[in-house]
Amino acid sequence: MASNKLRNREAWISKAKSEIEHEEEFLACRLIALKILRFMKDNNLSQNELAQKLGVSPQCANKFLNGLDLGMKISTAIRYGNILGIKLIED
Repeated sequence: MASNKLRNREAWISKAKSEIEHEEEFLACRLIALKILRFMKDNNLSQNELAQKLGVSPQCANKFLNGLDLGMKISTAIRYGNILGIKLIED
């Protein structure tokens, strides 16, 4: 039991260190996810419909929108923005 708690704590510390080291990238990905969520709300679009529009699996869309996959490339964000007709990256 104690070993499991230690592993969980070490995993949490490792994740926190990574987020601190890459804070700007994580914040940018979260902002993009929020913009997409706003688009979905404004257009009554389900997560499955979004995934279909973007050409990704529903699981991929879910991971991104829930902050579990924060490694989006700039080219991907631009492509998603073009598909949705919104600007996801500000100048």
